[in-house]
Amino acid sequence: MPGTGRDGRGVHHGADAGCGGDRRRCGDPGAGPVTHYNAAKYGCIALMKTLAWELAPDNIRVNVVHPTGVNTDMSNNDWFVRWLGEHEDLAEPMRGNRMPAEVVQPEDVSKMVAFLVPDDARYVTGVEHRVDAGFMIK
Repeated sequence: MPGTGRDGRGVHHGADAGCGGDRRRCGDPGAGPVTHYNAAKYGCIALMKTLAWELAPDNIRVNVVHPTGVNTDMSNNDWFVRWLGEHEDLAEPMRGNRMPAEVVQPEDVSKMVAFLVPDDARYVTGVEHRVDAGFMIK
């Protein structure tokens, strides 16, 4: 794509950890090691911003989507439900920071990606987009 004169789009998938969403788990022995995960998600932000800057002359847009707590098999498995039950101090703030009765669905994330790809979003580049039902609002 670079140097071809053609447009392009890149949408990276981050997570709330890249926005500081996992900071409550840091240092919690029950949570297991999260350093590698948080570093990777923060890295998505730096990668996206760098690529957005470098590829802008070729009309290539790059953004990142940060979902959290998406209703998938990963978040609905026995281990995760059991872990939340054992860490109520972490689970309660997660519930309290969301819009009432809202659970992010996979379709919510894909709709954000679908918004970013067409020309309707032609001036949107180098931006973090959160799909988190208000989780990061403090």
